[in-house]
Amino acid sequence: MGIVKRLDDQKRMIDRVHRELEELRSTRIHGAGENTEFRGFGELTKNLETALAANKRLADSVIRIRETLTGLVRENEKLREEIEIIKGGSTASPIRQSRQIHEAELRILDTLRTTARSSRDISRIIGRSREHTSRTVKKMIELGVLEKQPQTYPAKYILTKKGEDLLGVRTTSTSE
Repeated sequence: MGIVKRLDDQKRMIDRVHRELEELRSTRIHGAGENTEFRGFGELTKNLETALAANKRLADSVIRIRETLTGLVRENEKLREEIEIIKGGSTASPIRQSRQIHEAELRILDTLRTTARSSRDISRIIGRSREHTSRTVKKMIELGVLEKQPQTYPAKYILTKKGEDLLGVRTTSTSE
């Protein structure tokens, strides 16, 4: 059940309990019999227990939603930091940065450390499919980590300054 529906149900239950309490007060003021008053208190108690139980469930749901949102916000911040690290705009610690590089990306960077290579060569060296390698290389070009050398056939890829920095950060942090 959605949070809005739960809130609406909770409001209706509270309104009902409030009306019953007012009816009980007016019955008591007008001198109604002891039996009617006792029966009214029993119904009021039952409704209050139901309202409190619903309130507890609602509060638990809101807490879970809040915890989930907090986790998502933290994860979003980590992803933003990853993007900044790959773009080279972050001054995060090398250890923090080292956790942001995926294994396939690191292997591609390492493969291109000393020489330009074609996508086919990279694929064969890192042991991934041609499609996977092409997607990863394309992403790395978009992030400014690799550069395509179109004057060669087949096209070859080299590290950019950002790629060299990123590889240097990873190498440094893994030796610590």
